[in-house]
Amino acid sequence: MRNTSISIFITLVLATVVACSNPAANDNDNEVPNPTEGGTLTVTGAEYELTKLYIDHEGFSSFDNNYRIDVYVFSENMNYTGSARQGSLEGHGIDIRMNVPTDDLASGSFSYDGSDNDNTFTGQAFVGPNGYQEEFSGGTLEITVEGSIYTIETQSIPVANGDSVSFTYTGGVTEEFEATP
Repeated sequence: MRNTSISIFITLVLATVVACSNPAANDNDNEVPNPTEGGTLTVTGAEYELTKLYIDHEGFSSFDNNYRIDVYVFSENMNYTGSARQGSLEGHGIDIRMNVPTDDLASGSFSYDGSDNDNTFTGQAFVGPNGYQEEFSGGTLEITVEGSIYTIETQSIPVANGDSVSFTYTGGVTEEFEATP
């Protein structure tokens, strides 16, 4: 009987030690890992890293009856000042002009449309070193917003010279600019 009591006691001690050291029993089970920030611009098969996201609220257009939000996704050596892009001639990125019904960049699917209708975009891709700069001429852009994390992506967007480009970016906003009245 005494050996049975000792065996039960040892089993309980071992079970307690295992339960306390089990990572599955951690109080941080609800933490979501931060997604990797950044993305890639692909132009004629070559890939270029994207690391920064700028959002510029241009304001309401009474002519088009919607809001214009400019979205810039750049390489590390490029910046946006609220009125112009700046940086190295080696820089690359995407300039996107969004036409939306509210002054908020929300999740959705946006189609290319040069006439500035709601939920549409225009824009261009550029790669500095080789002078590549082409206007978009079609395609669909997907934006997902989860808290402060934006995912902006497209499979393939045709550009004016007949090529196609694709890009993806996931991360926070580097800087956001509000419309001036």
